[in-house]
Amino acid sequence: MSALLKIRDGVVIAPNDGRVFTPLAEWQAAPAEARGRAVLLAADDDPHALADALGDLDAIAVAFTIFKDGRGFSIARILRSRLHWRGELRAVGDIARDQLNYLARCGFDVLALRDDQDAEA
Repeated sequence: MSALLKIRDGVVIAPNDGRVFTPLAEWQAAPAEARGRAVLLAADDDPHALADALGDLDAIAVAFTIFKDGRGFSIARILRSRLHWRGELRAVGDIARDQLNYLARCGFDVLALRDDQDAEA
């Protein structure tokens, strides 16, 4: 199980929320009244697709499929700077300790480390 870290006021804590994130295409295909409040964006998803629905969401997760793919950083900047998303923004997938500072600087406040990464280190 990957380590889940939450950054709040510069302090890292480990939340246990059990939240379910629905992939964007499935979320969009569902009737509005049946949509969940947490969406998963893939690296090739357009965050602007959520622009009109941000008020209906509690959390957005961005999937990093490989370490060297930086599109997730761009998605975070778009959500935070252009779309003014203030809810939880979670980085999931191929996340290594070396990326934590950069992820936080881009606006992620919850980080799910890879299984082989030691959160305590």
